[in-house]
Parts: sequence; structure tokens; C-alpha cells
Amino acid sequence: MEHKLYVGNLAPTANEYIPHANKPNLYGKIVREQFIWHKHGPKRGEPKGFCFVEFATKQEAQTAKERANGRMFLGRPLVVRFVDEKVLYSNDRLSDDSAVVEAEKARKQENERDKEHKRISNEAKIKAIQAKLALMKKETPPASSDAGGKQPSSYSARNPSLRDRPY
Repeated sequence: MEHKLYVGNLAPTANEYIPHANKPNLYGKIVREQFIWHKHGPKRGEPKGFCFVEFATKQEAQTAKERANGRMFLGRPLVVRFVDEKVLYSNDRLSDDSAVVEAEKARKQENERDKEHKRISNEAKIKAIQAKLALMKKETPPASSDAGGKQPSSYSARNPSLRDRPY
């Protein structure tokens, strides 16, 4: 366990088939790498976005952690730490990974802008519906007073003498 690193925030395209020369976490002899895959559901067979890398010595693992943590890999900052290392959380963010915290802040700001846009958009839709309803109320003809408020049928409208007959 003291030689094993957790490597997180991997891009969905990152997997064990990427050549070792391109991986930023190779700073020593890797004994084993273990990518974690979705086993069930619609993402079955796709990588979960993290892996475990075991090095031959603790020094190699420490070097890899220091050099790779926060480094951009396939468009994302890596999160690298020892498997048994404690992580402090504050306000749903990792307190020791500034790159991840900054990315999370940017994502939350973008979500807030989207919510505001949707709120304004919904208000505009509601106002348009209200205006249409008001227009429809103005265009509705008043009900006729003869025949108890009912509209006369086309036959009785053409023959007014038939309207007054009791049968």
C-alpha cells in the first residue's frame, strides 16, 4: 500500500492502452496499474475516471506524486495521492488540490449563469402566455341571450320561426 498511488480526474478517453511514454505518472518502475471500469448501467465498459498505480519503491511513488499532481493530462488536471493518504474536505471541495478547486469554482459559476438564463427565459415564456390569454379573452364573442345562453344551431338560426315552438 505504501507504493500505491490513486490517480484521479482522468479524462474518459484515458485507459490502460495509452502508451506508457505519454503518461505523466511514470517516474519509476510501475509494478501494476489498475483502471477502474463501470460494471453496470449505460456506461458499462467505460472507465470511471480514476486508476491505481503501484510503483516498485516508495521513493518512486513519492516522486511521481510530486511531479504529476495538478499536471494537465488530456485536458484535465490530475489528482495524485497515496492510497492510504487522508484527504481533507471543506465545502464539498478538496482542500489540498488547488487546480481541482479552481475548476470546481468555474463549473459552479457556469451552472449559476445557466440557471439565471433559464429563469429569465421561463419568465419571458410566462409573460408571452399571459399576453396570449389576454388577447384570447378580448377576441371571444359574448354569448347570445336567446335560447338560455346557448348558441342557436345552424338550422334554427336560418329559420327563426322554429325557435319559438315548444316541440
